[in-house]
Amino acid sequence: MGTIIKSVGTARPVLYKGILALTSRATKQCLRNGGLSARDIGMLLYAGLYNENHQGEPSLASLIQDRIQKDYIRPRLFSREPENIFSFDIHNGGGGILDAFHIADGFIASGDLEYSLIVAGDTKPVSGSSHNYNYSSSAGAVLLTNGSEEKGFIRFKSRTYPEYKNDFNSSTNWDTGNFRFIIEEKACYLEDCLRCAIDTTNIFLEEEKLNTEDIDLLITSQSPLGFREKFISNTGLKDHLTVKESNREIYSAGLIFSMNKVFQNGKFNVSKNILFLTVGSGITVSLSLYRN
Repeated sequence: MGTIIKSVGTARPVLYKGILALTSRATKQCLRNGGLSARDIGMLLYAGLYNENHQGEPSLASLIQDRIQKDYIRPRLFSREPENIFSFDIHNGGGGILDAFHIADGFIASGDLEYSLIVAGDTKPVSGSSHNYNYSSSAGAVLLTNGSEEKGFIRFKSRTYPEYKNDFNSSTNWDTGNFRFIIEEKACYLEDCLRCAIDTTNIFLEEEKLNTEDIDLLITSQSPLGFREKFISNTGLKDHLTVKESNREIYSAGLIFSMNKVFQNGKFNVSKNILFLTVGSGITVSLSLYRN
């Protein structure tokens, strides 16, 4: 049984209130778009990376769960509806979102789960002390459910190129009584990401016995800056997006923002073969083939 995407939701900061407010808004919008409520969800996975003050415990997934369930009152004392959501965080840089899809797909395909929420987002870790952090505060959520053997996620693949592991590094240092968060990105990072992504994509398509002409829609991460445009120009694959390149990247939720665009313009549902692609430090490239 395949796993299909039922709805998508995104959020940008109106007044800055942190990662929990952002992700909760995106999650609630995703549920509304899917016509469901928190009571219907069996699992929630959080795949974001950068949180204010490097918050990691308790898990963001459990805090988001608490936010979306707080207004839900069980209809009766001995209701058979699930009382809790199985929730946890996944940290794998820019590839965390497809890792979360893969895990949820396993649970749903086994018949143990009907609905799963995948959430991702980022905010500046340390205000005023985050050096070379140039990501836009944002959050996104995707609702997954069961489909059929011929429809939904068909296959996942991940490949790491450790020879480029030093292209992108982040660290937290104690300096003059304050924590300083520093990102170090080599000038060659974008081109190395592009090289690795093209290599992995070619291997993946060959394994699936597909050509680039067989892919109707490409949905990629939006980081590093300029990657999406360069990948398209080098492969000929199309994503049908008209998003203008800006000077700020969407990191963890970039793939979800791209998905939201093609959901809104109708391209997602009319595309037969859809290729999902993320690339991040490692360098790690993750791919998935989705079929309508």
